[in-house]
Amino acid sequence: MTVRSTDLAVQASLLERLQALGSAAAPLVVDAAPVADAVSAVLETTLRAQPRARYIRVSPGTAAPAGGTAVDLLRLKGGADYETTAQLLQRWLPCLAGDAIMMVDGYQAGSAAARAIGEHVPFAHFLPAPIEGELLVLRRTTQPRQLVLCGGMQSSGSSLVSMCFLQRGDLDGVYDLDNPLVQQDFTRVTTSHAWVKMTIGAFRLGELAALYRAQGWQVSVLLVTRELREILVSLAGKWYGHDGCTGDDPPLYTRLLRYREDLREAAAHDWVCIEHAALLADPAAVLGRTCAALGLPWDDGMLDWPRDPDTFAYPSLGNESLRASLGAGGVAAAISRYRQRATDSGDEDPIRATQVDTLLARLDGTPGAAELAPSRYRGTRRERLEREVDRLYREEIGPREAYIARLWRHRVIGRLLAAWVRWVNPALAAPGRTGERSHD
Repeated sequence: MTVRSTDLAVQASLLERLQALGSAAAPLVVDAAPVADAVSAVLETTLRAQPRARYIRVSPGTAAPAGGTAVDLLRLKGGADYETTAQLLQRWLPCLAGDAIMMVDGYQAGSAAARAIGEHVPFAHFLPAPIEGELLVLRRTTQPRQLVLCGGMQSSGSSLVSMCFLQRGDLDGVYDLDNPLVQQDFTRVTTSHAWVKMTIGAFRLGELAALYRAQGWQVSVLLVTRELREILVSLAGKWYGHDGCTGDDPPLYTRLLRYREDLREAAAHDWVCIEHAALLADPAAVLGRTCAALGLPWDDGMLDWPRDPDTFAYPSLGNESLRASLGAGGVAAAISRYRQRATDSGDEDPIRATQVDTLLARLDGTPGAAELAPSRYRGTRRERLEREVDRLYREEIGPREAYIARLWRHRVIGRLLAAWVRWVNPALAAPGRTGERSHD
């Protein structure tokens, strides 16, 4: 159903959904929009024709109904600020009936209200309808929603698996989750099943699966495996293969330990697994067995790839090798182009081969194995971000002021300067402090 906020007659058709809820009690519609408008008037007028229906217009400070009263339709105004929207959601979401509807009129992606909705709605229990115009409609589900969580080491082939599954008609979600993030906003996922693909690095696959289950999702776990030497060789020279020392870019050794732990958990809890080499050899057979193990019907789109990755609910750049292999012909053609690129890449760097040998020997506990080299901060995402922020800061206040501010931030020199200023004139403000960048 197409519903646009500018069409009041169509807005009233939302009441058809309300009538279909089948609630035994009198339907209760709560208008929690901070500003009453013509849409509220249409809802109120229409509801007056239904003797059993109750319509309540509240302000952001109105307390939720007591005595276990269930709300069947909750309307919010999408133009509110973050705090107002968050407070309304925290107050009214617990009051919604088991199959209630929430509508957000004037919804705009990226707005403060949209961010509050993405961070406060428990999407394990709310299924969004496709967003049309400026109206977001979410239906509360009577059962927890299904989430397929896929993961593997970087360069394990997990992006290829994600590309295949997101071609399905009954599934949508996150093509390739950024390593240090945990997806919480599923506003764009309107399919029966949600999909999240992550890489084992900042988090283990098992850790995210446990978190999503604790948040109410019905989670199916899919682990993509590959021979460790192949993974490490493939990571050579790629920015996400950097042997860093931050939470965003953990040391390679730490990532391998987390991957090993996920392998043990997969064996203990019978996770569904896809082996990289087997997938490349016979994608149809491997994907078919995987769908059966996950309880999903077969979808030919997994081989044909009719869908543009930009239309995924949450697209991303994904794996560089896979991105370079995309084109016509579906999964078979992509695998063929990938194999050709791997052949053209040449022989392995001997220095890198030695580093790989050392990593694997340490991981296996080989007696007499060489010690690992220090992991590097330079080149990590955090270091590059700090460098860019510092560059912008210098451009904003100028080099002379930046140098003075740097002196004031120095642990020793800054304290001496402050003491000198207080001695010369206690009322004198510390020069350079006004332009100093906050570290909060």
